[in-house]
Amino acid sequence: TPRRFDEFGIVGALDDPEIKGLPTFAITGFATLGTTITTASLPIPVTGSSNLPLTKVGQSEVISDILSVARGNHHLKTGVEIRWNILNASATLAGRPSFTFNGVFTQDPQRRPGTGHAFADFLLGLTSSAAVSTRSVSGLRNREYLFFLQDDWKVTHQFTINLGIRYELVTPFGEVNDRQSNFIINRLDPDFGKLVLAGARGDSILDRSFSKLDTNNFAPRVGFAYQFGRSTVLRGGFGIFYGRDEDGAIAGRLTNNPPFFIRIAFPSDQINPRVVLRTGFPPGVLTPENMIDPVVNNYPEDFPFPYVQQWSLNMEHELPASMLLQVGYVGSSSVRLWGAVNINRPPPGPGEIQARRPLQGVGGVSVYSPYIKANYHSLFVKLEKRFSRGLSFLTSYTLGHSIDTAGGGIQNIRDLNAERASSNNDIRHRLVGSYIHDLPFGPGRTFLNQGGILATILSNWRWTGIASLHSGTPFTPTLSTDPTNSGASARPDRLSDGNLPAEERTLERYFDVSAFQAPTGYRFGNSGRNILRGPGLVNFDFGFHRDFRIREELRVEFRAEFFNAFNTPHFDEPFAVIGTARAGRIESVRAPERQIQFGLKVLF
Repeated sequence: TPRRFDEFGIVGALDDPEIKGLPTFAITGFATLGTTITTASLPIPVTGSSNLPLTKVGQSEVISDILSVARGNHHLKTGVEIRWNILNASATLAGRPSFTFNGVFTQDPQRRPGTGHAFADFLLGLTSSAAVSTRSVSGLRNREYLFFLQDDWKVTHQFTINLGIRYELVTPFGEVNDRQSNFIINRLDPDFGKLVLAGARGDSILDRSFSKLDTNNFAPRVGFAYQFGRSTVLRGGFGIFYGRDEDGAIAGRLTNNPPFFIRIAFPSDQINPRVVLRTGFPPGVLTPENMIDPVVNNYPEDFPFPYVQQWSLNMEHELPASMLLQVGYVGSSSVRLWGAVNINRPPPGPGEIQARRPLQGVGGVSVYSPYIKANYHSLFVKLEKRFSRGLSFLTSYTLGHSIDTAGGGIQNIRDLNAERASSNNDIRHRLVGSYIHDLPFGPGRTFLNQGGILATILSNWRWTGIASLHSGTPFTPTLSTDPTNSGASARPDRLSDGNLPAEERTLERYFDVSAFQAPTGYRFGNSGRNILRGPGLVNFDFGFHRDFRIREELRVEFRAEFFNAFNTPHFDEPFAVIGTARAGRIESVRAPERQIQFGLKVLF
C-alpha cells in the first residue's frame, strides 16, 4: 500500500532545505528502490545512489619554473613547483536515509542460512541495518612544495644514464573554518575515546589537521639505455613515485565527525531489528545532544604518504619494413597505501552489536591507516610498424598479475593479511592491436577509369581499428546475511573450487553455487577474497573516413565508426551473493552492444 515516507519517522533527516526526496531501500537480490530526489520542486528519478544532491569542486593554483642547462655530455634540468589545493564539497551521504533488508527476519529458525526472503522483510518493514546523517559541507585546503633535479649523462655514443631526485613536501589537509574533529584512539592520550576539535590544542599544523608533516619524501630516479650495433637497444629504469590520500572518500575525512557532521548507523543483531519502518528513527537523533552512538573517523598523527616503486627492463630491436619489436618486463611495489578500517566492530558472537563493541558511546570507528600493500609483475611483447606504404599497426600482449591486500569489504578486521589476493582489476592475459591502413584505391589503379567518378569516390579512404581481447577479472562470493553478527562483509564457507570449466558455464550458472554455503556457529567463512573469475572480453572497433575537397578552401570529411562491430556480448560479472535466487547468474553487460555512427564535417 502506498504510504507517505514522512510516516516512517524520517522527516528529521530531511529538515535540511537542500535535501528533499525519498530514502534508499536496499533489498538483497533486488534493484535499489526509492531513489527519487527533488531539486527546486522538480522530481528527478535516480538509480543506484542516495548521495544526491552532490557538489564537489576542486581547484589548484600553481606556480612553477624549470631551468635546463646543456654542458658537454651532460643535460641538467632543475625545477620547482608550488601548489595551493582547494577541495570544496557538499554531499548528502545518508541525508536521505538508507534502509537495508536481507531476509534475516523471515528465516526458518531451525535452518536459518538461505531460508529467508529479503522482500518479505521489506514488506514487514524489518531492517537488517539502517543509516541516517546530516549533510556534509567542507572546504579543505593544503599546499605542496615540489623540487626536482635531473641529469641525462651520455657516457658514450652507445651508453646513456639518467639520474634524478625529486623532493615533495605536502601539508596535511585542513578545513578553512576548522570544521573538523578527530576521534582519539591513543590510550595514552588524556582525550582517549573523545572527539577533539580542530584548533582546540593550538594553531599548529598538527593542532588544526591532526597530522604531522611528512618530511621524508625523497624520490630517486635512475635509468639507462645501451645500444648494441645499429638495431638493438637495451633500456631499464627504477623510480619511486609518491601519492597522496586520493582514496580518502568524503565520508571518511575528519570533516565528517560530530558536531559538524553526524551519521548514525543502526545494525541489527539478526534477531531483533533496531529500526522498523513503521516507527522510524528515534526523534532528534541527528542533533549533537541527542545523537546515539555516532559513526566517527580517526586520522593518525604520523601520516606518511604512500609511494610506488616501479622498475622495468626491455629490449628493442629494429626489423625490416619499418617495424620495431620490443620484449620486456615491468614490475612495481606499492606500500603504505591508505585505507579505512572499522576498529570498533565486535568479534563474532550472539547479542546486540552495539553492546559488544570494544569502544562504547560510538558506533563504527573508521581508522585511516597505511595498511594496504600491492605488487605487480608482467612480461610483454610488442610489435610496431611505423606508418609507411599506407600502413601502420601496434600489437602487444601482456602476461601480468596484480596482488594487493584491499579492494572490498573486510571480513575480519583482526586478520588483515587474510585480505591478500588478486587485485580487483587483475587481468592475467591481454592482447591489443590497433592499425591504420590507407585503402589501395585511387585514380591510378588499372581497375578504375583514371579520373573517373568511381575513382574519385573510392580514392583516399582510411581504415582504422582497435581489437581488444583479455581474460576476466576476479570477484568475491559474499552472503546475503551476516552469520558472525558483527557487521562484517561476510563470506561463505568454500566446499570446493567453485570455478566451472569453460564448457559448463552458462548465463544461468556461471560458477558453482553449490560449492559455497553459509557458516554456522557465529564464525567467519573460509572463502578468500577474489577467488572466482568473471567473463573475459573480446571487442573489435572499426572506422572508415575520407576527406572530400570541394575547392581549395573548402572540404568535407565523412566518417563511419563501428563500435563492438561483431556485436560480441561483453558480459558483466555474475551475481555472487550466496543465499539468493540470483546467485551465479549473469544479468547485465559491462559495455553496450554494437553501435554505429556516421559523421559529416565541413571545414572551411
